[in-house]
Amino acid sequence: MASRAKIAWAHANAWIYAKSHGRLGGSFGGHKVLLLTTTGRKSGQPRRTPVQYEVIDGQTIIVAAGGGSPNPPQWFLNARANPNVTVQTGAEIWRAVARISDEGERAILWPRITTLNPLLAKVQERAGREIPVVRLERVDPAGD
Repeated sequence: MASRAKIAWAHANAWIYAKSHGRLGGSFGGHKVLLLTTTGRKSGQPRRTPVQYEVIDGQTIIVAAGGGSPNPPQWFLNARANPNVTVQTGAEIWRAVARISDEGERAILWPRITTLNPLLAKVQERAGREIPVVRLERVDPAGD
């Protein structure tokens, strides 16, 4: 389970990001950050989380690294239970379906992701689990 300090940081970062339309909190460690809103699998309530992302071949890609925790992050468990999510990149808000990559797709994407963000290879080792790769497939703008 995430520490209270990490949870507080994530909530503060999400609030600042949303209020500034990504001008503040829009990057971390030199990598772009988006806001991912999932539906809590137990509560049914919206859960907003800042997540680093990459764009590969026009696809928005996130990974369920959880900082190298042996357990996947809560946003991933929520998205696995209900893949309909809302994404904010900067000032743009859009609906998406979170598609967890199968073994073959992950085998193609993971080397590309770790080339863009080499720290993830070390996070993978620390986690002791295969870190899932998730594609965010745009459905339509959230306001339509």
